[in-house]
Amino acid sequence: MFNKTIAIVYLCWSDEPLKYLDAALQAIMAQTYPKEQMELIVVYNAHKENESSAAPLIAQKLFEYQDRLPVATFLEQDKNLGYVGGNNVGIKTALQKKVDYILLHNADGRLDSEAIQKLSALMQSDEQIGASQPLIVLDPANHLINSAGNEFHYLGFAYCGQYRQNIKQIKSVYSRSVGYLSGSAIMMRSDLLTKHGLLDEDYFIYHDDLEYSLRLQSRGYTTKIEPSAVFFHQYQFSRNKEKYYLMERNRLFVLLTYYKIPTLLLVAPMMLMAEIGLVFFAVMDGWLKQKLRAYIYWLKPASWRLIWRKRKIAQKARTISDRRLLSKATAQIEFEEVDCWILKYLANPIMTGYWQIIKIIIFW
Repeated sequence: MFNKTIAIVYLCWSDEPLKYLDAALQAIMAQTYPKEQMELIVVYNAHKENESSAAPLIAQKLFEYQDRLPVATFLEQDKNLGYVGGNNVGIKTALQKKVDYILLHNADGRLDSEAIQKLSALMQSDEQIGASQPLIVLDPANHLINSAGNEFHYLGFAYCGQYRQNIKQIKSVYSRSVGYLSGSAIMMRSDLLTKHGLLDEDYFIYHDDLEYSLRLQSRGYTTKIEPSAVFFHQYQFSRNKEKYYLMERNRLFVLLTYYKIPTLLLVAPMMLMAEIGLVFFAVMDGWLKQKLRAYIYWLKPASWRLIWRKRKIAQKARTISDRRLLSKATAQIEFEEVDCWILKYLANPIMTGYWQIIKIIIFW
């Protein structure tokens, strides 16, 4: 059970170490998995302008706890590389250390004491499990779910599965395949990262975990949750308007990369209707500028050359049909933070009805 080596990549930036680092380190020191079989890689993704660096604090904490922590490596960056770029810095270092598994660890979370042991056991139980995640609960409201495996909508929308539901309502206490894995806490296989590539840095942040999950699934691997492993997450839904540009751009990245042409043609009418609705919501919610910026991105020839390269690689490497790839796709958006009557009583029923029809047609 303890024969696999595991690297924990803890990515943080700005003042996050001041708020979360100590609790995260305490939880790592409390792991039942032998520290001799683990490595800790802390990546500090720089700090904001006119803000003091937290790098000295990180170095101090790693020195203070060095006797109780796994062997630690501190990688300070001189600029913010984004969630994807920062994690890739840690992943590359972990691969150089030739570990078996790599756990990506959000800055604002902490592991249950048995989390790594249980995730490792799941990964060892089946070589076809490409990556896995623990049950992610809110912190300090530990009785509420943050993610019990994330949901992938057939139009490319992505959201936390069973968000804010009581943990007693979890769909299964056993490990199961999920639509996609949350990047907040995801255990990955080093050999698959070497073979199939690291996180896609063109995403920067948002939908990168969806892309990696679909990459694995399209090549015949499963993505699973282990509910007995728990990650406590001080999650806050970001209402920063700037995120919508990346979310909308990256949503199309995913669809145009992984869907076959017939599938894209089938979903196109509903995508058009969804775009009309999204523009309306963007106007009402104050992020029209970001939505238009996403449209402008796709007017550039360079954007289409980039997506063509991504698509060519993905389609050549895939081993399963769209029918199977979309078997866990959802037709509704059920996320408390974006709940409204138009979505609940108009958009969701229409999207569901359309999906019920076209998923019968998709045989390829």
